[in-house]
Amino acid sequence: DAEVLDNGYATFKLQNTGTKDLLINNVDINGINYDFIMGGNTNRILKNGDSNLVWVDIKSKGTSFQKNDVVNISVSAQSEALEGRIYDFSIKTENFFVKEAQRGSIKINRENSKVIQKNSTTTDLFLEVENIGSAIEMLDRFYINNDTIENRVNPSNIEFLSGSSILEPGNKANVHISSITTSFFPIRKFNKIGVATPYNISDELLFSSTKENYSLSILTEERILSPENFATIKGNYRKYIPFDLDLTSAFTYPNGTTILKIKVKNTGDIIFGIDSVYLTESLLEVDFADFYTESGSLNLEKNEEDFIIVDATNYINSEANEEVLVSITGSFGTTVTSDIGYIQTVKYDEDIKIIQSVDGITTSFIYANETGTLLIKNTGNKPIIIENIYLNDTLASNIGYTFGSSSLDIQECAVVSFNIPNLAINDSDEVVIKINTTSTAQAVELYNAFVDPIFYNITIDDGATTASNAGNLTLTIYNSGQFNVTINSIFINDTYIPLSTFYESLFEVGAGNSIFLNIDMNDLELILGTIDVNDELVILVRTDEGAEFSHKVDVLA
Repeated sequence: DAEVLDNGYATFKLQNTGTKDLLINNVDINGINYDFIMGGNTNRILKNGDSNLVWVDIKSKGTSFQKNDVVNISVSAQSEALEGRIYDFSIKTENFFVKEAQRGSIKINRENSKVIQKNSTTTDLFLEVENIGSAIEMLDRFYINNDTIENRVNPSNIEFLSGSSILEPGNKANVHISSITTSFFPIRKFNKIGVATPYNISDELLFSSTKENYSLSILTEERILSPENFATIKGNYRKYIPFDLDLTSAFTYPNGTTILKIKVKNTGDIIFGIDSVYLTESLLEVDFADFYTESGSLNLEKNEEDFIIVDATNYINSEANEEVLVSITGSFGTTVTSDIGYIQTVKYDEDIKIIQSVDGITTSFIYANETGTLLIKNTGNKPIIIENIYLNDTLASNIGYTFGSSSLDIQECAVVSFNIPNLAINDSDEVVIKINTTSTAQAVELYNAFVDPIFYNITIDDGATTASNAGNLTLTIYNSGQFNVTINSIFINDTYIPLSTFYESLFEVGAGNSIFLNIDMNDLELILGTIDVNDELVILVRTDEGAEFSHKVDVLA
């Protein structure tokens, strides 16, 4: 079915039902000619009996369509007629509606992908890419480490061994990318490899290299987002080895030691021996005395599996939920193969943690308007159940789970939101968070409350705020946020000034508006004591929503 989408692209399938090959010349939408790509076909030839997907770039002409716009597609083609003459013709769809684009998903299948070390300066990539979404996707570009122009693979180096750059849901493409000069040498060095669509749906994986016909795999070969990433920001960089007691796991014990148990397999065609184990992004080589194989042999025959037991204590911090990069190499006279991935350590006890940030993005926070979000992870070795959450000894009774639930299996996460209107915290106030479980696991953290200035923000207007020794103190408070705020307290020189002492009786300030508060200096002196000309008044204004602002004003005659 032909589709024109509101994200600037269109797709349809062409089938040649004739007896001659066709040259596809033009694709028009509502009479305007657009650039197009035919999957797996750079010369735009559609052979007799064949069908092909077509991807149309509407954005290239600066055109945009909105959902439910009426469109039609016209395709012009050329074929050979009798006596060598050229026959031109076109076909056109009926009118149909523009659809809303659905966010798709693509995936590099790591178990069927390899980085082959050709020599010390050059590698070839063999990638299997799958469309795991529900919409047609176009593989627009491949890149190494970062999706920037200088890191993108030259299209001339890309060959589709099977499938094409345009993938229907469930379809796969096997891609050969040749002559990559980004260094994977020596064999153990790693880089990130990514693939992206024109509208930036992407997938990224961490790879190290291997020589042809050799292959060492850390099991499982699948790589995932960290549980905390999946629960919150849902990124696209899959670098973590799934925690699995039967395959690969890492435990930190009460005595401070950390033991990694890594299942490996010879997934190549030639025998090799386990060569070295490297830990952390610095690739610290583990001393031979600090690792051994469960079988007692370092050799791995084709399809053979074994466990490598690593005492990582002297190479990492040995903290629960520590991210440890692991690289394992194999040798056949010289280093010939490697595999890599990140392991997250698990405490060998019941344990729970509040995860403050993921990949530099804050994921747990307390707003000064008594709302907040917490990312909670089971970092222990047994399933746990969250029983209750306290903030400054106040029970959070109206919490909601925006991801997961109160029951957490090993490595599972939950995202909890809450609203405690009577907590009475303000910007920069400290909040003690205590999470209790039905077992012994408990998390206690100290957070500083803060205000999202986009939504709640106030300032004191310097030019319109005055203090006259013989008259009034006039405060002009401006709400620069997006929502209304209500003033709940004012302090002057660290002394609380009751709102009832001001002339005004309404203290709500609309978004983008100001409020003027006046107090007689004589009334203020009854609270602060004598105020003289040239004295400095330090004014702090706080709101119910947590926004606050401090300002200094000199007393004039």
